[in-house]
Amino acid sequence: DCGKPNTNVERPLISHGTKTEVGEYPWHAGLYLRIKGIWEHACGGTIISPYIILTAAHCVYEETVEKVRNARDMKVAVGKYRRDWNVIDKYEQRLDVKEVIPQRAYRGKSNSYEQDIAVLDLEKSIVLSMVVLPACVDWLAEGNFYLGMLGTVVGWGLNENKTPTEVLEKTRLPYYDYDSCRRESPPEFLRFITYDKFCAGYSNGTGVQPGDSGGGLTFVRNKQHYVYGIVSLKLRNEDTFAAFTNVTEHIDWLENVVKALKPHHSN
Repeated sequence: DCGKPNTNVERPLISHGTKTEVGEYPWHAGLYLRIKGIWEHACGGTIISPYIILTAAHCVYEETVEKVRNARDMKVAVGKYRRDWNVIDKYEQRLDVKEVIPQRAYRGKSNSYEQDIAVLDLEKSIVLSMVVLPACVDWLAEGNFYLGMLGTVVGWGLNENKTPTEVLEKTRLPYYDYDSCRRESPPEFLRFITYDKFCAGYSNGTGVQPGDSGGGLTFVRNKQHYVYGIVSLKLRNEDTFAAFTNVTEHIDWLENVVKALKPHHSN
């Protein structure tokens, strides 16, 4: 079972006009990095199986030294509602990362953030429940998209006051295909709209913010949420749309990674 959102799980909270409920988006994961001995929230991710988190490669890559971060300096939290590592939520599970697998050709900014996709293989299986559940993956690439089609992104990014949100927030964003995205983008952003990107967002500031990076953009098919995008990047000072890694462009790679990891998973 995958991609089933929950409603009425717990009392709703309102944050900056964005209503989110505990467990409403059960596939969302938080990626925490150990920085100078302290665990800090760095990125979002999407559960796609009990052992596998899908995220952005830039979340696991150290740009300054051009290498992948050590898995020992990462932890994943699922079933988490409040961003703070020191706050343990009712349904929260914390997991160690066994292996980090970014797309082979990812090289960060020097390669325009092309192939900004990565898999985290967990040490132990996530215990699935109503409030912790994978998103669906469209392995057959059957999704049809049109300009303005609304997808959902959740995360603990910065709110409109530029402070990190303490609880998980959701936003629905309209889809822009690759060509529309390039047409609407300012010149300095164009080189980051690589072949494997699409865009989503509004010009009024409703969109993704730093901290939402790596989280999934889901679209509903047959009443189930499928992850089609991964939050990749946006213009630093512009409240316009963001670029998302197009999961479908990497579906063969992802399928091969998942297959290769399967024998290591005990259930």
